[in-house]
Amino acid sequence: MSFDIPFFFMMRYIFTLLILTIAFSALSRDTTTVDIEHAKNFGFILGTSYSNMRFESKSYLLDSIGTSGKSNIRNSVGLSAGFFYYFRLNQWIMLRPGVEGNILPVKIEYDTEINHRTQSRVFPLAIESPMSIIISKEDNPGLKEKRRLPDFNFSVRPVFAIAALADVRPTLKTFNLNFDVGIGFPITLNKITMRAELFYSQGIYNLIGKDDADFKTNTISYVGRSYTGLRLYFN
Repeated sequence: MSFDIPFFFMMRYIFTLLILTIAFSALSRDTTTVDIEHAKNFGFILGTSYSNMRFESKSYLLDSIGTSGKSNIRNSVGLSAGFFYYFRLNQWIMLRPGVEGNILPVKIEYDTEINHRTQSRVFPLAIESPMSIIISKEDNPGLKEKRRLPDFNFSVRPVFAIAALADVRPTLKTFNLNFDVGIGFPITLNKITMRAELFYSQGIYNLIGKDDADFKTNTISYVGRSYTGLRLYFN
């Protein structure tokens, strides 16, 4: 398999997004203020999730006597990590660009003619570059100790799967676009400030490719990537 979107384009997109965001923020403030605010607004992410893949397939023949086989998908617990930057637009709205590595080892299982099931990994690692909009009427969501009201966030999340870590079959597309919705809560532990976010992420593309010569591909009609979970944002 090969990348639908070249790797260099992915990295250029990610770093351009972050550089423009930070530079745009810096132009509107003096140097001392910028240094302080960047230290507060930059942070890292740790998350856990559970996949909820949409999967549609059809039966296929296992042998010449007409034995029928089936395929199904095994959902999985995942882990993610990355970094982000808060960029305030006004008192109510913030932007939060970020970059995450997401490990989500989902597998497709197939019946075989020897009463055994084989498994294929569905992109166990992906690089994601979400752009989130956070809606809150506090000046600094997630940074004030006294704040206890939740805020809401919506994200556009380009997903670039690392094809080299997936199995060769079935043929899968390496780019997806997810949309997230979530609710966040500020938490303070000693001197550590964080936001805990419950979220749901839904992919919009069918990830199955086309290969008429491969039964592992042509017996599947739809693979959709979605997952739900918890992320912690540390400042």
